[in-house]
Amino acid sequence: MEENPERYKDFAFILEKLRDTECSLLLERFFDSNTLLHVAASLGHDQIVEAILSIQQCQELLTAKNSSGDLPLHVAVNAQHLPIVQLLLQSSDQRQEILTAKNSSGDLPLHVAVKAGYLRMVQLLLESSDQRQELLTAKNSRGDLPLHVAVNAWHLPMVQLLLQSSDQRQELLTAKNSSGDHPLHVAVNAGHLRMVRLLLQSSDQRQELLTAKNSSGDLPLQLAVNAGYLRVVQLLLESSDQCQELLTAKNSSGDLPLHVAANAGDLSIVQLLVDSNVDVACKLLKEKNKEGITPLQLALNKKDSRWLEDEYADVAKFLIEIGRKAEDGELMEFESGSDCESKMKKQKYGLKGDKGDKGVMSRDAEMRIAVNSNKPELERGPQKSKDKVTSMDPLLYEAVKSKNIDFIRIRAEDTEHPALSDKTPELNTILHLAAASSNNNKFVQEILEIQLCQKFVTEKNSNGDLPLHVAASAGNMQVVELLVKWSDEHLQDHCNCVPLMEKNMEENTPLHLALIKKFQVGRNFALKAKYNKVALFLVDKCPEVSFYPNRERKTPLYLATEGGDEELTKHMRKTNFLPKGISIAHAAFNYLMTTTNKSIARAAIYGSFTARKEAILDTVLESLPNDILTMKDDKGMTPLTYAASIGYLRGVESILKKPTIPCVYGDHTRYYPIHMATWKGHIKVVEKFLQDYPDMIELLTDAGQNILHVAAMYGKAKMLAYMLKRHDLKVEMLINNKDQNGNTPLHLAAMRRHPMVVSMLTWDKRVDLKALNNKGERALDIALNYSGENPSFRERLTWEALRYVSGPRAPPRRVSGENQQCSKFGMTLSTDKYKDRTGTLLLVATLVATVTFAAAFTMPGGYKESGGMAQFLEKPMFHVFVISNSIAMYSAITAVVTLIWAYLDDLNLFIVAYKFSVPLLGLAITMVSLAFMAGNYLVLRDLNWLAYLVLSIGSFFLFTLSIIFFPLCLPSSSPHPIIRYILRYPFHLLIKFTGCDTD
Repeated sequence: MEENPERYKDFAFILEKLRDTECSLLLERFFDSNTLLHVAASLGHDQIVEAILSIQQCQELLTAKNSSGDLPLHVAVNAQHLPIVQLLLQSSDQRQEILTAKNSSGDLPLHVAVKAGYLRMVQLLLESSDQRQELLTAKNSRGDLPLHVAVNAWHLPMVQLLLQSSDQRQELLTAKNSSGDHPLHVAVNAGHLRMVRLLLQSSDQRQELLTAKNSSGDLPLQLAVNAGYLRVVQLLLESSDQCQELLTAKNSSGDLPLHVAANAGDLSIVQLLVDSNVDVACKLLKEKNKEGITPLQLALNKKDSRWLEDEYADVAKFLIEIGRKAEDGELMEFESGSDCESKMKKQKYGLKGDKGDKGVMSRDAEMRIAVNSNKPELERGPQKSKDKVTSMDPLLYEAVKSKNIDFIRIRAEDTEHPALSDKTPELNTILHLAAASSNNNKFVQEILEIQLCQKFVTEKNSNGDLPLHVAASAGNMQVVELLVKWSDEHLQDHCNCVPLMEKNMEENTPLHLALIKKFQVGRNFALKAKYNKVALFLVDKCPEVSFYPNRERKTPLYLATEGGDEELTKHMRKTNFLPKGISIAHAAFNYLMTTTNKSIARAAIYGSFTARKEAILDTVLESLPNDILTMKDDKGMTPLTYAASIGYLRGVESILKKPTIPCVYGDHTRYYPIHMATWKGHIKVVEKFLQDYPDMIELLTDAGQNILHVAAMYGKAKMLAYMLKRHDLKVEMLINNKDQNGNTPLHLAAMRRHPMVVSMLTWDKRVDLKALNNKGERALDIALNYSGENPSFRERLTWEALRYVSGPRAPPRRVSGENQQCSKFGMTLSTDKYKDRTGTLLLVATLVATVTFAAAFTMPGGYKESGGMAQFLEKPMFHVFVISNSIAMYSAITAVVTLIWAYLDDLNLFIVAYKFSVPLLGLAITMVSLAFMAGNYLVLRDLNWLAYLVLSIGSFFLFTLSIIFFPLCLPSSSPHPIIRYILRYPFHLLIKFTGCDTD
């Protein structure tokens, strides 16, 4: 590949600038609190790292941590840049400090290197430390040593290196993590036979490892038994000098290994445990755990699960035979007599039992009969088969991880034991495993040269992934190229991109996976570049896949536009001509016609709307035919409707420039784009629609509603205000239009309880306030009739907005047995409920009257010694106090007397008294508050700041009180325009204050 000399010139210029740059600039932080040294270490720019560290003041960057707690050394180790790690260690005066520094996960650089499986990196870190044992015994936040991490990663050479590097090997082998697990526990849990063997061979005190317990009290043997690792169990038993100690060990639940094996229903492991020491095992058959259950009883209890009946029946039968041989059947005498056997046989062959027999048999007795019967009772005919868990030969698995192609070739020649077809529990073949690892292209090519392995190219794992899916998801460009090339040469099909078009369980193609991973890596630019190369290559090879949707109905083109990748979007447009001259848009339509999906192409446009990238939107629209803009998704939304719904004005303008009228009007639908914009309250979008297509104002929904109906129904006051201010002929015509139910916009606003919208409409002289719907109801009738006994505050405000309107009302709906006066809003209460309300009001009025009466004779500041006159008689605030207190007292007394009349058991008197006393009581409370404020000001007037503070606080709460009590104090109706104008703005303020404005 030819190098560009200009590139080196630019790089030298950058290095020169870096050396001349002030250190304060180099100490600046970027995304995720990364320094420039973090970024350079991540990308592998060793010369830039050297240039930064050549500045003495920048040495502190070596210990700088980013938001993840990583030093530049952590970053370089994780990125596997060995020269940069060497440079960072050589440049530091505090080498041990950065080697032992932990990130937010508690990981040292050594943990990170071990997890990455980079042997040379681990060796360098250990050789660079003066206190190697400190690194080897350091624990992360999970309590894991580097040895735990290496064992968990199944990396044998790494484990060997760590153990060889330690002077205290036994200390590493017996170290516990947060779960109490030794490295041996971790290896056994993973079922890694060779790892278990290595750890046992490395220990001078093997029995100590074998008998060590974790936090759950489990020995390694119990973990292996529970997981069903037969060969691991065999190895552990063979490695122990005291096998009896392992067999008799109990965990925190009191379970022996034999309990665990019986509970798992694994006959082969049960037999292995018993055969290892028959005498001890027979005695353990009677051992009970903390729940008082023996191993045999566990198997019998589990046998109740029908889908595992055979497995547990075999285990129980084996244990019964062992117990019978050991103690002449004494162990099995759970139930005596032949009645049980008779009942069991009757139940077995479908016969009815004796009278009173409920047909319920002991499972232990059933097993006893099954074993003692002359006939093979366990042969019950065909059972429901269950899926067997697949597993791969550990040696084969290790060969794939270590890229040992010779071992695989030898296995391929072994026709008697075809282990190459083994699959992991997730149904991954050796080709899946190889494709998932980086720098494996040569190894993958060697696998494909083996004839038995070529079929793996088209085999899927449990997620439905081909090896190509796995390689694309891992960003392995060379492996992707190799698999695609092999498919082109060997797969016979009319289209040479069959694997590229294959979908997994989530209906993702390899291109989907590459893009999804690209946008998941965040600001890791190196990884982004890897996935971008894979995506570009896949688009070149099979352009039509750009329009294939996954289960979330997202196409690769949608993912690219949603992620803001303009370059990839343009690349998809450039490759829109296939070998046969079919454009990518045609391919989308072809795929559209052959599937049940009806929204393939719109996904690309929707993605650009979501990302709001203007250049990407233009690119997408240029690459698609105009007809595609008329297509609808499952919700009946076209791309224009979607753009209008999210208020994306630029997107709407771009589509309106396209020469296609159908995308604006289209077929009759529930909501047109202008209705959707109105519903969501996007005024500028509606304005753009009416500017380009003025007659869109006449479009009706499927319910016969125009945009004024929609704005009123959804409480969009600002949208309605914009429409009412237009003052054009069309608004005049539509403002009183009725929908299919005869409702005008005012009816709908009253029905949906939008007080602000109702108020605005009642103020517009063009609105017909007396219009009737199909039920003969006016807007005020709706406000009255649609409210129950206890109207909400929103309903009350809606009624308040309508009751100022003059003119006769429609006859109220009558309810049987209801007083005519009670039909009014809020007056449908029973007599008992009115008594409760008036009782509360009477108590409050009495308290106010009492307080104001007392305040009249305890004047602020007291009285003068001569004449008995008030001390502050000449002060203006004293006059405010006296007047307010007097109004409050007389209002409260009047309310008390009025409410007494309400107790004469006449419902009409209840209503009149209630309506008359509530405003009076509101006035009394307001005047009491004013008197309290004036009195405080009088006695504090010499301290100006405090006096004015009290005055300000009082004024604020008086204003708040008047707003809250406003609906209760207004007159029932007032056609006078001046009064209505005065009350209009306080009413709007009340709506906003109480949160009843939905706009």
